[in-house]
Amino acid sequence: GEIAEDGRWSGHVHAHLDGISGIVECGMRTGDRSIIDWGGRAFEFLRRFSTEFGWIPELVDRYDDCIACETCAVMDYVDTAILLARAGRNDLWDLVERVTRNQLVESQIINPSWLPEPRDDEVMIRRQMGRRMVGAFAGWASPIGILAYDKTYWPGSWSRYGPGPWDNIESGKIRAVQNCCAPSGLKGLFRAWRATARVEAKTLTVEMPFDRALPEATITARQPFGEGVTITARTPLK
Repeated sequence: GEIAEDGRWSGHVHAHLDGISGIVECGMRTGDRSIIDWGGRAFEFLRRFSTEFGWIPELVDRYDDCIACETCAVMDYVDTAILLARAGRNDLWDLVERVTRNQLVESQIINPSWLPEPRDDEVMIRRQMGRRMVGAFAGWASPIGILAYDKTYWPGSWSRYGPGPWDNIESGKIRAVQNCCAPSGLKGLFRAWRATARVEAKTLTVEMPFDRALPEATITARQPFGEGVTITARTPLK
């Protein structure tokens, strides 16, 4: 009941996209085209709210949410698009490349100077927070930058875990990096890299112009500094 037959759904994008990618993969493994098409409709529904370069809303039905994009949702977006492309939607390879280059890569934290440097307290180690975040990915991103929220947790959101160090926070909690998003960027990059090229039945297929070394061949792309892809084969290939 979460996803209608015509592909419509509402709510948290990361949670739904993770399920949508599973629907598509289930259809591929069972050979059920109707399931693949259903997942494809759900994916296309989200594209109505997203940009072609990869910015995706955190929620599809929160009308004031015009800036927040979670990296974990971008990871799922890439994963779902790759699965649909492998299932016959070849037009989606261009989308995967654009999203990977323009949203996923750019969401990585390279310069942490904007992150606070709080002191340790009785519960948490906080020292050198910025330096430890280099290489992580944005918890939330706008189309042009990484975001931080000065916001308290909503009432009862963590009550199931019992008392926590956030209970005595009076002026809100700065939320800049999330445990789900920080590593999700690496997972999304791996999925795109893995899908770049493959060898099946002695035939090499290159789907996207990313560098990739396979046992049978090496693919070297000149983008973004030029056009073209060089393939060095180490075994006879089609």
